[in-house]
Amino acid sequence: MSSDAVDVNEMGLEPADLAYLAGAPFSQGEINAAVVTVQNAAKWHIAPEITSTVVLDVACMEPVLRLPTRYLVEVIEVRDLDTDTVIAANRYRVSRAFGQIRYRCGYWPAGYGRVQVEFDHGYETVPADLLPLIAEAALLQRRDQTAKTQTAGPYSTAFDIALSGGSVNPMSTAAVLERYWLWQPGVA
Repeated sequence: MSSDAVDVNEMGLEPADLAYLAGAPFSQGEINAAVVTVQNAAKWHIAPEITSTVVLDVACMEPVLRLPTRYLVEVIEVRDLDTDTVIAANRYRVSRAFGQIRYRCGYWPAGYGRVQVEFDHGYETVPADLLPLIAEAALLQRRDQTAKTQTAGPYSTAFDIALSGGSVNPMSTAAVLERYWLWQPGVA
């Protein structure tokens, strides 16, 4: 491997994966940067499936733990860190759709850094509807990021480089990103 070779991003995407999309061919560096852009916009890694361990701050009388994922595969273990005990799985219910764990009867132990959760999450492969979004992010990197408008003779164009915005089209950039965006009540 040459010294100027670029490693593949954590989603495992390579130029061949985006070769059929507008703006191709993309360099590995452009794809890697685009993957980071999309992951940062979504606020979680999306793909591949990984095991994560998080320590959560739990408010007093809180029945729900919200995990940083939009695709929960499995909760492996929930642990009370103050007592260093595993909380039995029959004491809570898991919502894979919402990435949440609800205490069956009562509330989670309260306190800062009180509950640790180990869980599997993320898609096995990059969802197909995200590939055009990643290609768009890679394409946006090619233009001058300081330019707001460009004029040539009587023609002028304005640039909107945001990966989100309002649209009713279900295939728009914003609509696709919204399906993967990590939104949680009380979290900006």
